Amino acid sequence: MYRGYQILLGLTLSVPLVACGGGSKDDPDNQGNVILATTFDSDPTMQSSNGAQAWVIRDHEASHFGDAHPGLAIEDGVLRFDSSGGDCCLDSRPRTDFPDGTELEFSTRSVSNEIFNEDVAPEAGDLFAGWPWAGTNNFINFEYDVPNAHWAAAFVMIYRRETVGDQVLFLGNQIDDAPGSTNLTHKMLYVQTGLPIDDFVEVKLKLLISSHELGLTVNGVDQGKFPYELKYEAAPKDDRFTAIAPNQGISEIKYLRLGVAP
Repeated sequence: MYRGYQILLGLTLSVPLVACGGGSKDDPDNQGNVILATTFDSDPTMQSSNGAQAWVIRDHEASHFGDAHPGLAIEDGVLRFDSSGGDCCLDSRPRTDFPDGTELEFSTRSVSNEIFNEDVAPEAGDLFAGWPWAGTNNFINFEYDVPNAHWAAAFVMIYRRETVGDQVLFLGNQIDDAPGSTNLTHKMLYVQTGLPIDDFVEVKLKLLISSHELGLTVNGVDQGKFPYELKYEAAPKDDRFTAIAPNQGISEIKYLRLGVAP
């Protein structure tokens, strides 16, 4: 059993936080303070974290994989999402104030997806309204200022381009479309093309909250640090979790780990 730190309302509690039934990809002695670690070789909604359910199906939190959720399956030791099955997201539990230095690590690929943006990769700085994406989706919400309804949201997309023969990684930030607005848009912080079309992509996203930056590593290569913005919503909400999902296609994920490096 790993031991880590759960951050609740500004208090630091030493408690076990790993999802049991799955495991981390690495030696637990070198994992630092682990918030959640799962290998998706079994139904993650049946695994536990700190005595509670580790993952929930959004809008169906009492449910597990099976006939009622045909878009979710474990195949060949990986979690397979099929958006045609109608399931949106898996959300991590417990809800957590992710501390400065939190690292979100995962291995994912797009098996198939609809064409996005006419198969032209976005560029850093591009803005997209709505939620137009196709491909994999790993999203994390953090840096909550609940009384003032401000918080940060970042996401990593992996998009498969059949016409080009590659996968494209996007690092994005969900932000206000204007100061004080509650209308949201999505800003591209980083784009990487040329990833092998059938390979799993190894991603590490580091939350550098003290400097309002995101550190990104792709397949073991440091891609730099990128400034992010907080967004404002009309009323407080509690989305302090990470979410994984497909968008307009089939996605796979091998493992996900949240923790603070030693």
